[in-house]
Amino acid sequence: MKYNTMNNDEIILSLCARLKETRLSLSMTQQQLADRAHVGIATIKRIEKGGRAQS
Repeated sequence: MKYNTMNNDEIILSLCARLKETRLSLSMTQQQLADRAHVGIATIKRIEKGGRAQS
């Protein structure tokens, strides 16, 4: 994927999709990923839907 030709929103959506794909390929639940990342499950859900994590 060529990120240098994509705008910021396209990059974010692409990364969100890759996160979900990777999580699923590892047979991880959203809760397991949230626990490993030390964030709430709502954060994982928001990111996977293409939203931004709150800082």
